[in-house]
Amino acid sequence: LPPLDFIGILEEAHLIHKLDTFMLRKVCEKYREETDSGHKCVPISFNLSRLDFKLCNIYKEVVRLTDEYKVPHNMLHIEITESVLDDDDGFIKSQIEKFQSDHFEVWMDDFGSGFSSLNVLKDYDFNYLKIDMLFLRNFTEKSKVIIRSIIEMAKRLNIGTLTEGVETKEHLDFLKEAGCDLVQGYYFSKPLPYDEVMKVLEEKGVGM
Repeated sequence: LPPLDFIGILEEAHLIHKLDTFMLRKVCEKYREETDSGHKCVPISFNLSRLDFKLCNIYKEVVRLTDEYKVPHNMLHIEITESVLDDDDGFIKSQIEKFQSDHFEVWMDDFGSGFSSLNVLKDYDFNYLKIDMLFLRNFTEKSKVIIRSIIEMAKRLNIGTLTEGVETKEHLDFLKEAGCDLVQGYYFSKPLPYDEVMKVLEEKGVGM
């Protein structure tokens, strides 16, 4: 199911936190299963909604589940969008700091899609910026200048960068040359169920 088909409905019903904590449990279960089988794992990212912070003690839930399944905190990266920070009275900032002090990374998703992204960087500390895919969708010289500028600024702030929406080798080559740390997009694969992802990685010769 595309997220647009259900996220809005769950947010309106104030039930989004139930889905998000369920998904986190599935991530932790899978980590424990793979690790116990002797397989190497890499960190996984998951998104938190603004309502997760309002409807439950999301920090407590994340710590409880990672402790239950013995998942090292550095194996989970928490992604939040700029809209999560709208009208923040300091509470969400304090929660981000608690996550980071407990060795979770916190990433800013869809960077550049909002109106106050630069102001957010002044007031919040993030481990990574995920540069919004729209910069690559209309891949012009202007886009390249903006992406380069974001990457350079992030480096000077000691923040990692990931660019979303990589669909062509041209995108990939440009981002490598520009110094982007990580990339994500259909050039590698569309979103797939876990077992299918593993098959695609095997077919492409990608190892953990």
